[in-house]
Amino acid sequence: MDPARPAKRSGAAVSEKPGSAAGQRAGQPAGDAVLGNRDDKMVDGEAVSPGADPVLERALAKISRRVIPLFMATVFMNYLDRSNLSYAALVLNRDNGFDAKTFATGVSLFFATFAAFQVPANLVMVRVGFRPWLAFLLVAWGIVAVCFMFISSAWSFYLLRLLLGVFEAGAFPAMWYALSVFFPRRRVTMPHAYLAMGIMLSNMVGSLLATGLLAMDGLGGLRGWQWLFMLEGIPSILLGGLMFVLLPGSIAAARFLTPEEREALAAEVARDHLDGALNYDRRTLLSLVRLVLANGYFWMLFTTGLLMSTAATTYGVFTPIIFSNLLNGTAFSNAATVAAAAGSKTLLPVALTVVPYTLAVALTYLLAASMQRHNEHFIHIFSTLMFSGVLMALFAPLAHAAVAAGFVALSVSLATSFATTGPGMVLVARLCKGRELVVAQPMSNTFNVLGGVIGPPVTAALLKTKGGFTWVSVLMGLLVVACSSMLIVLRAW
Repeated sequence: MDPARPAKRSGAAVSEKPGSAAGQRAGQPAGDAVLGNRDDKMVDGEAVSPGADPVLERALAKISRRVIPLFMATVFMNYLDRSNLSYAALVLNRDNGFDAKTFATGVSLFFATFAAFQVPANLVMVRVGFRPWLAFLLVAWGIVAVCFMFISSAWSFYLLRLLLGVFEAGAFPAMWYALSVFFPRRRVTMPHAYLAMGIMLSNMVGSLLATGLLAMDGLGGLRGWQWLFMLEGIPSILLGGLMFVLLPGSIAAARFLTPEEREALAAEVARDHLDGALNYDRRTLLSLVRLVLANGYFWMLFTTGLLMSTAATTYGVFTPIIFSNLLNGTAFSNAATVAAAAGSKTLLPVALTVVPYTLAVALTYLLAASMQRHNEHFIHIFSTLMFSGVLMALFAPLAHAAVAAGFVALSVSLATSFATTGPGMVLVARLCKGRELVVAQPMSNTFNVLGGVIGPPVTAALLKTKGGFTWVSVLMGLLVVACSSMLIVLRAW
């Protein structure tokens, strides 16, 4: 077998060794390895066969209770501190005189450094360890997030967005790597889904927090957006301290597990890394990068991630702005703007963004649970994204028919697209044979976040040349449809 091409079965990488974690379960027919055993029980949303080792199950439950809440909190703050700009935008842009081009440039600069530092950050992480690295990143980006309250010009805005991208870049790759350390591959779908739910919860709660914090406008002589950046940056700094104290650096360091539980979990995880221990020197890391770059599967998956993120990032950043224009009747005219008009309501559009993200939390869990239950990923993600893309493309005509219809279409489209975030990254994990995961996931995320560099400037240009969000919604919808279609090609490849 070509080492750069994983074995496939039903669209997922499968180890050829009998009894391996990614392949056929011990004593289970081959068909059940793909479709899921109907006699399996669901424990915390995961399929567990009746003959599962009780010691291993206890270890996984304990690890989940310790690691997942910390990682969900990290994801929550990671997205809160990067996305609170979209909630502050209407007033921030008005107070500082930022037009659509300035705002879009600031948005894109974050994603430029975020993409550039994905792999370098992970190379540092494997040298220093994910526990101190995550703690450092949380403190660093928390400090930068607080400094956003001092924005007074476009250049200060640009500089802070660049720095925020640098320090946030390493968080997700470090957590993905840690999940591969603590969880066997057949049980990693739900942990990834919980991280994705942390994103949705951040956006859901973030809109409510932003509504309250923006209402503090004038208190203590500060603008509402200044209160927002300050009070949402401080918790990241505090979480960094908790991360260093509570997160174990390895299974062996997890003293809350019994020796028997540590041994069982370490043995199960080791099956996914049959080509060696998780130790990497510079030469090994470079060889892993070359291995990933030589794999056609990954290039196809990277491309789908780029298309998807271009649409999702654009809509994620501009959602409060679109809702504001929708309420003001300017969403599809030359009067569409990224700044709040004098006397217009600025809190209602921010509050309304809770709707798509609340729906996304529920859909993320249900989608991931179904995928893990049936051990199938491609069809689940394809159908979800196709539905999302069609709705996104139809946003403008539906909104012309009725504002409520446009609101529902945009909300459901956002929710269904965001629900594929965690499962989409699981595809990368399932296409890896083991050790290359440490570079494959950050490389994949680099392509994903490049959509954040492309989408906002394109949106700003369309707003200026075409007027309104009609062509924006059509273009982004077509990108999502193309993304879903490429997944079917990848599955059949």
